[in-house]
Amino acid sequence: MAGISGFASIDDCKNRLDSARFELEDICQTLIDIKTDAEFDENEYEQLDKRYDLIKSLTRKYGGSIERVLDYLHNIKSQYEELENSEVLLSHLESERKKEEDKLNHQAEILSNLRKDVAREISQKIVSELRQLGMKSSTFDVKFSKLDTITAEGYDEVEFEFSANKGQELKSLSKTASGGELSRFMLAVKNIFAETGVAQTLIFDEIDSGISGETGNIVGQKLYNITKYAQVLCITHLPQVASYGDEFFYVSKQEENNTTITNIKHLEGDEIIFNIARMIGGNKVSEIALSHANEMRNLAIKNRII
Repeated sequence: MAGISGFASIDDCKNRLDSARFELEDICQTLIDIKTDAEFDENEYEQLDKRYDLIKSLTRKYGGSIERVLDYLHNIKSQYEELENSEVLLSHLESERKKEEDKLNHQAEILSNLRKDVAREISQKIVSELRQLGMKSSTFDVKFSKLDTITAEGYDEVEFEFSANKGQELKSLSKTASGGELSRFMLAVKNIFAETGVAQTLIFDEIDSGISGETGNIVGQKLYNITKYAQVLCITHLPQVASYGDEFFYVSKQEENNTTITNIKHLEGDEIIFNIARMIGGNKVSEIALSHANEMRNLAIKNRII
C-alpha cells in the first residue's frame, strides 16, 4: 500500500512539472512575439539618454533633487514674467512713488509753514531782547529758501539775517555780527529758550562790548535768569554784569623769564567787592569806589530773578 501511494505522488509531481513546462514555453513564445513585433528607435534612445543626463546635471546644479529643480524653475519663471511685464510694473511703481512724493511734499509744506510761524514769533522776541540789551536799532529776520530735494528735516534752508545799525541792510548773522554783538544775540536767544534746558553750560565773552550803565544791569539780570536752567560762564569787564555772579574768578597775566604766565584766583568776600571797585575806578581803589561797588553788588542780589 505504501509503495502504491509513493508512485501516485511522483505521478502528481510529473504532471505539475509538465504543466509548468508548458506554461514557461508559452511565456517564452509570448516574449518572442513581443520582441518580434517591437521596433527599436536608436534616435529615440539617444534622446532619452541625453534627457536622463540633463536631468542628472540639473539636479546636481540646482539643489540635488527633482523637487528643488522644479522650485527653481518656478522662481525663474516668475522673474521672467516680471521682466516681460516690466513696463506695467514700472508704471505701477512710478505711480506709487508719485503718491509717496506727494505725501512727503505735503508734510514738508506743513513743517515749513510751522517753521515760518514760529520764526516770526521768535524774530519779534529776539529783537525785543536785543533792544533791551542796548542794541536799539538792531533788526533780525529768518530767511527761508527751498532746497531742490527734501531731506529728513524738510525742504527748508534757513539763514539768520541781522543788522546792528539803522539803515544797514540785513545780512547773514555769521558774517555781519561782531564778537560782542554775537554774544548779546546768543544771550537773547538763550534767554528766550532758557526753560527748554537744551544747554547745560553756556560761555559768554565780550558780551559787555559797547554797553554800560542800565543796559549792563539788564545784561546781568538776563545772564542770571539763564542760570536757573544752565551753568553760565561769563568773561566781563563791566561791573554791572560782574555784580550778578555767584562765583568769581580773577584772571591775570604776568611775565617771568621771557614767558607769559596766566593766573586765575577764586575770589571771596571783600575780594569780590574790591575787584568790582577796580572795574569802576581802575587800579587805585578809593573808598567811594568800594562803596559804589558794594551798593552795586547789593542791588544786583536784590534784582536777581529767582
